[in-house]
Amino acid sequence: MNSNNLPLVKSIEFYSSKKRDKNLRKSIESAIAKVLNDGNYIKGKYLEDFEHNFSRYVGAKYAVGVGNGYDGLRSSLLALEIKPGDEVIFPVHTYSATWMSILSVGASPIGCDIDLDSGNMLVTDFENKITKKTRAVIVVHMHGTPADIVKIVDIARKHNLKIIEDCAQAHGAKFLGQHVGTFGDLGVFSFYPTKNLGGLGDGGIVVSNSKILKTRINQLGNYGRNEKNKQKFEILGYNSRLDPIQAAVLNEFLPYLDKWNDVRKSIAMKYKESLLENNNFEFIPRDNYSTNSVWHHFVVLVKHRTKFIKYMKAKGINTDIHYEIPSHRQPSFPVNKNKKLIFPNVDKIYKEMVSLPMHPWLGDEEVIYISKVLRNYKS
Repeated sequence: MNSNNLPLVKSIEFYSSKKRDKNLRKSIESAIAKVLNDGNYIKGKYLEDFEHNFSRYVGAKYAVGVGNGYDGLRSSLLALEIKPGDEVIFPVHTYSATWMSILSVGASPIGCDIDLDSGNMLVTDFENKITKKTRAVIVVHMHGTPADIVKIVDIARKHNLKIIEDCAQAHGAKFLGQHVGTFGDLGVFSFYPTKNLGGLGDGGIVVSNSKILKTRINQLGNYGRNEKNKQKFEILGYNSRLDPIQAAVLNEFLPYLDKWNDVRKSIAMKYKESLLENNNFEFIPRDNYSTNSVWHHFVVLVKHRTKFIKYMKAKGINTDIHYEIPSHRQPSFPVNKNKKLIFPNVDKIYKEMVSLPMHPWLGDEEVIYISKVLRNYKS
């Protein structure tokens, strides 16, 4: 099929779960009906079932449903007793929720650069940023690709640092055969609709092998209440719970996650084959890092980005940028006027990044078409 043969009136969406929801409509409606019949819309059996199944899936002892990924990060920091005056290191190539969660508990977000092969935290820069004030690190598995988590954990343990894994984009990803989210003290997942395991609205979950941390996360998101005495508010908490309707639906989706990730991997391989034939592109992750990715995003680096995006749009293909403004350049990010924030690798990719359509419900013809359009692009 020639790339010009596909009618341009057919726009290829950057992301769409319409096929999933159509194919699984009976399962979705059945899950919702069960919760309606049960009549329990806060906590309860269907949330407990999903927490149990998700913890088993990733290989953690415990899981606690929360309102969203940001809440999961904030709760994790509080559960680990991160306080004002503490420093928390994070990779600046991430979504705003990562560093905003650090600010929300009064701590200082200390950014570090990324490795261009993986798109994740640069291990050497992480180690260089550790000071006497450093209490924790948030490791982001960006775009669905696991960070070099074993090395990071080794360094963190030497310095007695707490470890939170931000797995919002990496559901099902493994490093050395072990699910991400289970290497550190706590692993945080988001169920925002576009995620690899996305719900029908906001949602999140925190996993851990520590019963103490599991209890703290539960308590923080339930107004600080004692689990046995509901009228006893032991700590200052807030409201952050995964509702049973979302949990029941996610429970229906969970058995499909590995299959959906396999489809993403297949699409990524087709894109890579096309890109290797066109020297206008680089892509992240590179080399051996790509074998572990679950491809939440497929990111290309291309010079003259605006021209490329217009070219794709003219061919009926929608793209996106993740993320157009880096963390350290955001207006709300705290800046030390006496210290320049310099991250050479991040500054390089932020000028060139474009995300291609990537989800399991892309049709074969659409993937072939996108691949041919990529192959034919001229800078």
